[in-house]
This record gives sequence, C-alpha cells and structure tokens, in this order.
Amino acid sequence: MAWSSEFLAEISAPTVAPKFALEFLPGYDGLGPGADLVITSHESADLNLGSEISVGGGRISPGTWSHTAGSWSVQVVGSLYTIIDAGVQRGNLARLLMGFQGWDVDDFEPVALGALSSIQGVAPVYTLTFSDILSHLQSRHDDDASRLALFDSLDLNDADLTPVTSALTSNYDPAISSTVVVSNLSSFEIGDSRGVVMLSDDDNDPFFLTYTSVTSTTTFNGILTSDLCNTTRVSLSTGSNAVAQAGAFLEGHPVDIARQVLASTSGTSNGSYDDLPQTWGLAVYDDWLDHEDMNDWKDIIGNPAGTTHDWEVIVLEGQTNAMGWLSGILAPAGIWIVARQGQLSVRAAQNLDESSSDTFSPPLTAEVSITDDDIEAITNHYLWHPEVSVEAMTTKVWYNSGHSSVTAPDSVSVTDLLLTTLPGTTWAEHDLTGVIFQAHADPATDVANRCHMWETRIPESVSLQCRSLRLAQLCPGDVVTLTTDKLEGRLPETTDDGYVDELMMVTSVSVDWTSGIVDLELAASSSVAGT
Repeated sequence: MAWSSEFLAEISAPTVAPKFALEFLPGYDGLGPGADLVITSHESADLNLGSEISVGGGRISPGTWSHTAGSWSVQVVGSLYTIIDAGVQRGNLARLLMGFQGWDVDDFEPVALGALSSIQGVAPVYTLTFSDILSHLQSRHDDDASRLALFDSLDLNDADLTPVTSALTSNYDPAISSTVVVSNLSSFEIGDSRGVVMLSDDDNDPFFLTYTSVTSTTTFNGILTSDLCNTTRVSLSTGSNAVAQAGAFLEGHPVDIARQVLASTSGTSNGSYDDLPQTWGLAVYDDWLDHEDMNDWKDIIGNPAGTTHDWEVIVLEGQTNAMGWLSGILAPAGIWIVARQGQLSVRAAQNLDESSSDTFSPPLTAEVSITDDDIEAITNHYLWHPEVSVEAMTTKVWYNSGHSSVTAPDSVSVTDLLLTTLPGTTWAEHDLTGVIFQAHADPATDVANRCHMWETRIPESVSLQCRSLRLAQLCPGDVVTLTTDKLEGRLPETTDDGYVDELMMVTSVSVDWTSGIVDLELAASSSVAGT
C-alpha cells in the first residue's frame, strides 16, 4: 500500500526530523543472497546511519516512453565488520525505511527499494550505494547459473539459445486434430491458463497453437482450432521433420501481465499473481507490489465499457535482460514500471486536456499541488523539451484486428495537420502488432489518445528544486498541478498565460532526505494542435 496518512502528515509538516533504518533482507526462492541486518540512525551501536541519505528516482522520456531506473545511497558510521559479519554481499536486497521520533521501526514506511552495488570509504565513514530495484531485476536470481535468464526454460543452451523442441510422432491436420502428439514434452511448460507451441516442418511456415493441458509426456490437449497471432495452421506429417517448439504464452491486461512476470515463483505462495512457471517470473515479494495503485492505473488504460484491453504475448527464447524485455513490450503502449513509495507500480502516458474527447477517462492525478511556497529555485525551463527532438504530424498505432495472417495490420491515427516546429516527422509510430489481436480498435485507440498530446507537439520542461518532503511521494508519470508567477510559457491555452493550476507530468524525482530537498522535472503539453 501507499504511505500512510500519518506518514504523509509528518513529511508535510514545516519542520521534519526523520529517523531512518536500513534493512537488509533475507533471501528466499531465488531472490539472491540474503542477510538479516537492520542499521538505524537513532541507536547507539557499532554501526549507525550517517547524515547523508539520498534517493535518485527514475526518469521517463516523453514520446519514447522509455524509463530509466535510478539509484540511492546511505552513509554509515562505525565498524564495517557489522556488515561483513552479517554476511552482506553485493546484490543483497535492502529497503530504506523512514519514521519519526517515538515511532517503532515496524511502523516506518519504505522510501527506497534496491540492491547493494558498492561500499566505499575510509573508516569510520562509508557510503553504501544501491541500484534501484528495477535495475537489479535485469536477471533472475537462481542457485543454478544456467537459469538466470527470464523464460530460461525455453532454451536448452544459454550460450546459443538452442530452443526446446520435440518431434511430432503423429500427423497434424487442422481440420480434425484436437491433440498434438510428440516424442516428449517434459520440458514444455504451461502458463496460468494456456500453453503455446510453435509447429514447423521443412516445407511450411511455422505457426502457433495453444493447448490447455497435457497427457502423460507425449500429448498436448485442448488444441486451438483457429489461427493464432498472424500465423496460419497447415497440415504436418511426421515424414517432413515436423517439430513442436516450446513457447511461453501470456494473456491479459498489460498491467496484469507485468504483475505475473514480477511476482511468479512457480507456486501460489507469493500472492494472487504467482501463477507462472518458475523461470517465467522474477519472484518479487508480493508486498513489494502496490496492487491498489496498479489497479487505479489499470482502470485508465483502455477498458471502455463493453470491450477488452487484453494482450496476447508469445515468447520463444530466454531473455537475458528481464526488465529490459518487460519494459520493451510495455513502452510502445505508453506504459512503464516505476519504483514508488518503496514499492513497485505502473504509470502510463495520459492526455492532460481535461476537455478532450480523445480519451476514455479524465486524467488520473496524484492530487498534489506545487506552488511558489514549495519552490526554492527554478533550475531550468525549456520552452521545447530537450528529450523530444521532433514534432510529428500524426501519432499512429499499429495493431491486428484478428489472428489471421491473411489480414494486414490495421492502424489508428490522431493527426494535427499543422507542423510549426522543425525538424518534423510524418508519424510517431507505436507498433503493437505483437500483442494486440482484437476484433475492435479500442486498445490501439486508447494508446493513440493517451500519447498523441506528447508527440504531435513539443512539450515544455521545467526543473524545480523544492523544500517540501511531501513531494517525495511522487514518481515519474504522476500528474500534479503547478502554480508559479516565475515562469512564462509558449503553449496556447495552457502556459502562454503563465502557470496557473497547470497540469504537469512528473518526469523525474530525486530526494535528499536529510536536507529535505526534492528535485523535480515536470513536463507540460498543449491542448492546441501544432504548438
């Protein structure tokens, strides 16, 4: 859950005197090396937290929707042998907790989550640096060095990604076959509801089939009786070197797919999304996932009444950069994973024009207002956002209106018809043909409507230094309001009359917890085309 109201009230006070605790976590079920150790800032011991504690948050880039993870660091003072004797190693997972005078450590709230990447310094003062949990999740953690890739079970050999295959031992006819029989399927795995195989031979293009169960070690049951994911079923005979290749099949809302990959441990003990095979998941503790916040954002991504926003994703090989793979399938839809208030959640691009009809729902805001009372310094103001290099005339989203390979991909577009800045480009394209196979256009329309405000015009960018720890609750993708008389903008109907209750998207957050300084980068979009 998000931070408690009591915690938010404390950090919103004019004067804040926080207490901290650094908690190293025991490892479990593939979460890497563990150590049971808590270092605090408020007890006399051989090792205490020092006066320098900072958290550098991630960054989102408008238009590309690529998210960069941050890092954080703490200072410790005393004997380093406290850490060494506890068995702490590089890669140990840890949480930074914060509370206040009179609070029990159990009531502290997490403010950062990550893994130890370095220790440096000279006795008795050391700096411990931690990678953001999103950086840490590039690979799985397993006691078998050959199983570090996500979806590792799809490969027999990590070095050359040799696929798991099995020869067909009976002919397959799409008109009559309800099963597929192979020599051995012991290395094939099924997801939460269906598994997938890719069939191929010497003479035909490969095609996908899903199945619902297996019999013994040779037969796939509940075989799909229609084409899948732009492939066409054909008859295969055992005399043509026909084989079945193992795949991973993920289906559902993209937010739920992300939760499944993050949480799964090959069981049901890690929450309601722990339902994928072991090597398909990253085994993130369920209580590190802010499900309530994720559900709020899931509700504003697609899902107009009477339709579905579900995706179908097929994976055929292990992914050595797990978080890179997951981020890569989400980014074209303007969705990203964030570290927020000591947990993981999601954010998505939004159309901030509250009067726009090009959206399924009004903007979801963080209900945070920033004024000159919070701002200590405006460190930069770009009239044209430095990370958005070109203005597009059209945002185009490609998708499939069905599974048949005969049908060419469809697209949904939002066009400005007015290009006022150079350089320009015809299209800002989003390729969702690998995940959307719907009979309706709503999922693609949702992406176009949420993203086009940031792509068919160049947003403004504002960097603020604020003395207000309540702003530490924010993360990249949150929407806030900004009111200041110190800025003059260029965007018609939004900033050209100054910044007054202007809806802004947070693109970066960094917090110096001991000095009470929060550095923010914000972006403003226009509601007028071609600006």
